[in-house]
Amino acid sequence: AERKPFLPPFAALRAFYAAATHARFRDAADSLGVTESAISHQVKRLEGYLRVALIDRSGAPARLDAEGALLAAGVAGLHESDLEGLRVEILLLTLRRAVELMLQA
Repeated sequence: AERKPFLPPFAALRAFYAAATHARFRDAADSLGVTESAISHQVKRLEGYLRVALIDRSGAPARLDAEGALLAAGVAGLHESDLEGLRVEILLLTLRRAVELMLQA
């Protein structure tokens, strides 16, 4: 089975945060210069990645679930450079550990 990267895709996080901070997916889409469908697909992608529902779509407008509210609060201060820096750090730690294991063998 293919292994997922540790961090979710930034585009999905960005779309989710836009949806979380706007009243409607259309407003979120306008704020990012994408379509409403793109927002919906990215949010579903993130929900699939995390294996948890983040947004209750049963009513209009869609509302954050409890998990979605927690994630929105955590994502609020992140920027793409923060996530990229974390990816690099995780990669370096993974490579360092792999080298250590090879040297021990």
